[in-house]
Amino acid sequence: MGPTKRLVLGALVCALPAGAAVAELRPDSTAVVAFVDVNVVPMDQERLLERQTVVVRSGRIVSIGPVATTAIPLGAIRVDGRGKYLLPGLADMHTHLRESEAENSAQLRVFLANGVTTILSLRGIPQHIELRRRVAGGEVLGPTIYTSGPFVNEPDVKTPDDVEQAVVEQKRAGYDFIKIHGSLSRAAYQRLFEVARREGIRVVGHAPRNLSFMVVPAEHQDAVVHAEEFVY
Repeated sequence: MGPTKRLVLGALVCALPAGAAVAELRPDSTAVVAFVDVNVVPMDQERLLERQTVVVRSGRIVSIGPVATTAIPLGAIRVDGRGKYLLPGLADMHTHLRESEAENSAQLRVFLANGVTTILSLRGIPQHIELRRRVAGGEVLGPTIYTSGPFVNEPDVKTPDDVEQAVVEQKRAGYDFIKIHGSLSRAAYQRLFEVARREGIRVVGHAPRNLSFMVVPAEHQDAVVHAEEFVY
């Protein structure tokens, strides 16, 4: 774990001192944070670095070393890591954010409490784009959010032209991915990828069960998000 690795908080994310503002700990913040006397799980191999001090400046790790010999910069926010562990943040790549702001707020805090610092929500609505912005800006506490838009498949999207319109609209709206969840005609499925590549957005989701599974590798679908799709 080199000195310029980007900081991703895991199990210590809820151990911040009461006076530390969320905005101070954003990745683009200039704050200096020192995790003192913490056990580091680097995950580059099966090992544990015990009783370390990890110093973070402007969202990047600048030093890791034994607690007895690692200097803590003057004015740094200190996080007591005794008996705790610091590890690379986990990513949950199949989640579903809700429509309710209260439910989303609770869900995001549960992710952080369990060391999840990045999520992919796979049925997006416009509110999720705004929530993504607010989390990135430090207004709402939560993991980094990526989101697809509404499903691009039948019955709401049927023809190749319907597909093109949906992909273009979702790209313009700011979604990160296109999600396919159900059936499409072969021509519409092909157009989905032609337009997505043109627009520079990836397509993930289910396999269209009305077609042979072989259309998925043929069109280079970027991800199949349910393993059981291979069985169906």
